[in-house]
Formats: sequence, C-alpha cells, structure tokens
Amino acid sequence: TAICSDASSYGLGAVLLVHGAPTRYMCSDLTHHDYARYGFQPGDGAGQQVWECLAILVALRAWKDVWQNCRFSIIIRSDNITALVMALRLKSPAGGAKRIAKELALDLTYASWIPLIVEHIPGISNVLADKLSRRRDPAHADGWQLPPVLQDVPQTQVPVRNEAYYFI
Repeated sequence: TAICSDASSYGLGAVLLVHGAPTRYMCSDLTHHDYARYGFQPGDGAGQQVWECLAILVALRAWKDVWQNCRFSIIIRSDNITALVMALRLKSPAGGAKRIAKELALDLTYASWIPLIVEHIPGISNVLADKLSRRRDPAHADGWQLPPVLQDVPQTQVPVRNEAYYFI
C-alpha cells in the first residue's frame, strides 16, 4: 500500500495505491485556515515545504482506516525530501513543518504498528498527486480536469483544517 502526495501553494493532492492501483484519492484546497495557521499567502512559494508536509498529514488522517489497526507498512511517496524526512523522523526544523511533525507523531501513537516507509520520486513522475494539488491554481483552473485514471476511483472528502482539526 502506498500514498503518493504532492502540494502546491493552492492545494493538496494524494492518491492511495493498493498493489499499484489507485483505490482512493483526495484533492483538498488550501483555505484561509491553512494560510492563517502557517503564516503564508495564497500563491506564496515560501510555504511549499509546509504544504508538502501537510499533504502527508492530511492523507494519513484521511486514510487512517487503512493503516491504523493493521500490521503492515505504508510507503509514503513524495517528490519533496523535507516532507519525507519529516514523516520518517517525525521531526523538522522550527516553523510550520515542525508543528505538522508533532501532529503526525501524535497520530502514529494510535497505530498498532509504525507503518511508514518513505520513497522519493522525481517530481515529473508524481503526475496524479501533482495534478490533484493544482485544482485551484490560477494557472490551471480554466482547464483543470480529473485525470482519467481516477474517474471511477472514490474521492475522499477531508474535513476543514480549522483549529478543531489539530491536536496542538
């Protein structure tokens, strides 16, 4: 089982793969709650590391029914080294990514098994998650379409990430 995630400065995207086939996906816009919590503006590239980390946290929370009570590993795939190191070590330098690492660490305390293996994939290969993260990107908004391979795959709706979404 693998989770491929990506982020843009407008949204988060992830695909849950089982035996290499997509079984669920999520496409979550960044909102004023996200920008306020982490101190960035829409379209600000300075928040990229934080959004990449947030994409992993949101995907793991969205699909915790898959990993929380089972003893198997989930491969976290991303094109962002900072996010992968955060997921693997559950720590990050000061700032928004560190807050997300703490949240992820708390989530994993409820797991019967620490399920994380990380794998870096080149950005050009992260096509599905990248496309999902760019749904609200002004550069792509007029022609954005769900990738055909995901047409019959269920979309996971994620809750609003307001203060109630977080432990700390």
